Amino acid sequence: MISKLGTFIITVAFFNFTVGCTSTNLKAVGTAEVSSKDKIVSVVLKDGTVVQYGNDGAVLRAKYQNRAMVVVGMTLSGSANITPLDSVLDAIVERTETNVAGTIIVATLVAVLLIGAVAAAGSHESHTSNQSCPFVYSFDGTKYQFDAEPLGGAITEGLKRTDFSRLECL
Repeated sequence: MISKLGTFIITVAFFNFTVGCTSTNLKAVGTAEVSSKDKIVSVVLKDGTVVQYGNDGAVLRAKYQNRAMVVVGMTLSGSANITPLDSVLDAIVERTETNVAGTIIVATLVAVLLIGAVAAAGSHESHTSNQSCPFVYSFDGTKYQFDAEPLGGAITEGLKRTDFSRLECL
């Protein structure tokens, strides 16, 4: 049970760190703020023309087909477009940003749950580790009472022995 809970908590934490706590925003930026990591949704050229790109967007390439600093992508109509960055006035980019506060809160919550589960498992194991089986219960006429624990500690073949227990609740 505890190992399944621990596995679940670790899976949730891994999922959170790989896909969770991020937000995607569209932002109008000047050409100086565009980076090669940005997904460019559209650009406004200096002559006023707006070029919109398809679902995959466009990217900024430092060098492409012997041209320096160009925006490369497929337009909505499906045609390839290569635009020199110096002819671009503004760009609309899609940026994915990590929500640091949300990540810290979720990570702390997962850590507290994991520590609590381990502590609960540890306290349960330490309580039951003082006992072994078999347990002998005697019926005293009204209820069953724990009476003996013969062969205590005989957990391997090498510890096998004959044991006698006094049944005081009979």
